[in-house]
Amino acid sequence: MSEVKGPDKGLMERLRIGANEIFDRFATALSNVEYKSAIGVPATVSAMVLCGGLCYEAFSRGELLDQGWTHYQAYKDVLANSTPSDLGEYLKAGLMNDLPSFGMNQVVQGVVAGYVTPVVGAVSVALARGYTHLKEWMGQQSPDPDAAREVVLNQQADLQRNQSASLGS
Repeated sequence: MSEVKGPDKGLMERLRIGANEIFDRFATALSNVEYKSAIGVPATVSAMVLCGGLCYEAFSRGELLDQGWTHYQAYKDVLANSTPSDLGEYLKAGLMNDLPSFGMNQVVQGVVAGYVTPVVGAVSVALARGYTHLKEWMGQQSPDPDAAREVVLNQQADLQRNQSASLGS
């Protein structure tokens, strides 16, 4: 029987370094995005989804009216019986595609995305900028806990030496 060996240490180290480099490039690119774009683009896309849902719903109701008043009335009865009256339940049903019409689902998804995605975009840019500033402050390509600890200890030692020198003079 052959013995099961653990992962190759050299390979794991190369994979870790490669993953750090990819993340560094991603964070650097994301930190260069302006806040206006990080908020505006997702909000615009969400508004387009919302408008698309409204148009689809209006078009569908128009087709029902073309088929006759009884079809439209039947659709309105389905809406009255199966649409949640609570806003939270309505939003949940729309996100789960459980509302009686595709257009209504799309409107809810556009509204929720309009509130969530701009915030996620702004927070992502802020975190990426913080990461790149931290990386620059540490003066290295990717943060390593041991190197970060060494930098902090060196700074503390320098601070203590400066304080001792200023007290002695």
